[in-house]
Amino acid sequence: MAGTPTQHALESRISWLFLNSLRVFTETQRFRDPGGHPAGRHARWTLRPSQPCNIILWRKQYLVKIKQYRREGRFIYYQDETWVNEGILPRLKPNSVLVMDNAPYHSRRMEIGPTKKWNKGQLIQWLQERNIVCDMSMLRAQLWDLVEKDKPKFEKKAVDELAAAHNITILRLPPYHCELNPIELVWAQVKGHVAKNNKTFKMADVQSLFHEGLELVTPERWRSCIEHVIKVEDEMCQLDLLIDDVTEPFIINTNDDELSGSELED
Repeated sequence: MAGTPTQHALESRISWLFLNSLRVFTETQRFRDPGGHPAGRHARWTLRPSQPCNIILWRKQYLVKIKQYRREGRFIYYQDETWVNEGILPRLKPNSVLVMDNAPYHSRRMEIGPTKKWNKGQLIQWLQERNIVCDMSMLRAQLWDLVEKDKPKFEKKAVDELAAAHNITILRLPPYHCELNPIELVWAQVKGHVAKNNKTFKMADVQSLFHEGLELVTPERWRSCIEHVIKVEDEMCQLDLLIDDVTEPFIINTNDDELSGSELED
C-alpha cells in the first residue's frame, strides 16, 4: 500500500540525515599516508568502527542546548566573530545566546598551544612558563600528559572570553550543518536574486543586484528563516532517535577476540 505524502517526506528526511552523517563519518576517516598527510586524490575512504565519529554527538548536544535556551526565553542571535570584533556585543541583550559556525577563523584561540612537532625542549619551556614542574629526564609521553592536563586553559577562545564579559553565551553550530543556520537561508535568497537578474555580468551591476537582494531581506523574511530552522531542529531530534533504532541491529562487531570457537574453525 502506497504511503502518505507525510510518510514519504519523513522517509526522505531520514535518508538525508543518515547519509549526511555517513558522509561526515567517512570524510573524517580518510586514509592517510605514513607521514600523516591525506593520501591524495586517489585516496580511498573507509568506515572504521574502532574510531567512531563524534559528529552525531556534537549535533545532539547542540540541539539539546539550543532547545533549552529557547525554552528559557533567551534572545538568540546568529553572527560570527567578524561582527563581534566590530563591537556588536554591547548592543546585544544581556544573558542572550550568540550562535556561530565552527570555522577556525571565527574562533581564534587566545593562545597557540603545543603541537606534535614541538621537541622536548620546547615542551619543557612551555610547561615551565606556566609553573608546571618538569625536566629533561621526563619522557616525551610524560610531557604530553602534562600538556593535556593543562590543555583546557590554552584552548580558550578569544570570542568566548569577550562574550562572557558581556554576560553572553556562545553556542557553536555542529560541522556540516548549514541548514541549522538561518544566515545560510538569507545568503541563498540574496544569491538567488543576483543570479536571476544578472543580465550583463558586469561587476558594478552584480554589486547593485547584491544590495537589492539585501534590501529584500525584511524582518518578516528573517522571521520565516528562523521558523524554518526551528522546524529543522525538531525534525533532527526525531530523526536521530529513529536512525539510532534503525541502525542498531546492523552494528557489526569486528573484534576477533569475541569470535566463538566454531566460527574460528569455519
